[in-house]
Amino acid sequence: MYESLVLCTIALNIAADFLDRRIAPSGELYSLALWTAIIQFLLILPMIGLVKIMPWRSILLCAAIGAFSAFGRIAWYRALASHNQTLSRLAPFVRLSSVLALLAAFFLLGEPFTYAKAIGGLMMVLGSLLIIMDNPAASLREFLNHNRDAALATIFALSIASISVTYKSLLNSHIDLFTVYFFLKTFQVLSFISYSVLNETFVSTFRNISHLRVLVAGRVLQTVAALIYLLALSRLDLSVVEPIAALGPLMVFGIEIATGHHRAWPRGDGKSIWLSRMMIVHFVSLVIVGVGIFLLSRRS
Repeated sequence: MYESLVLCTIALNIAADFLDRRIAPSGELYSLALWTAIIQFLLILPMIGLVKIMPWRSILLCAAIGAFSAFGRIAWYRALASHNQTLSRLAPFVRLSSVLALLAAFFLLGEPFTYAKAIGGLMMVLGSLLIIMDNPAASLREFLNHNRDAALATIFALSIASISVTYKSLLNSHIDLFTVYFFLKTFQVLSFISYSVLNETFVSTFRNISHLRVLVAGRVLQTVAALIYLLALSRLDLSVVEPIAALGPLMVFGIEIATGHHRAWPRGDGKSIWLSRMMIVHFVSLVIVGVGIFLLSRRS
């Protein structure tokens, strides 16, 4: 049952990512990240009656991870804003968070880890790295420019992994899911607001937001997904949840194939690249990621 909840969170987060992909190119990235945090905080504010006091060490942990993950969102919006990337190219790098979370679950939380999981994690990394070879580059500078967004997605992956590990650590300490989520979102929004006030930019950020309704819709989906994820994580080990969550790139790839998004990628001659070298590299890399996910998901 709880495994199916994780699949539900994947679907909700993917839907939110497609909405964010639509609005990121037309908005100021810091303003988008700031109002993402504000809207998510306002969505959970009615839950304040369910929130309990946490130990001060847990509060400090939420403060640190909240600040880091808040600004990790800027990196993600910057990657999404690129007109030269599709979500399926960025998704494998984002889901490297599953590998990072599993390593943390083993070393920090004491959850079981096997050789199969280690090989699966390595294959996910290799599959994600392979996808940066989808476009020949004439120079190192051109190669780095083309893959800058993959690096930004990897930064975002690190922030996602830090959130997942924080969630599980606090849940293991018998702190309820509403309290964990509320404190993390509170420190995310406080980090942004503090920065904006110090730089006297808070008032002007709202004017930089376009497609406000789309932004709000995406935050509603992500908030629901986060609460469902916390519910699943309260019953399952992180080493069980994260391999399921790693199915995201394969689902994104399937959605883009079904909707024809890959056909929209331009080449130098303006023609579509359907079944081109880029498409083949994407397919092979995601197959490798898929095998890695299978190995990660093995219980023994």
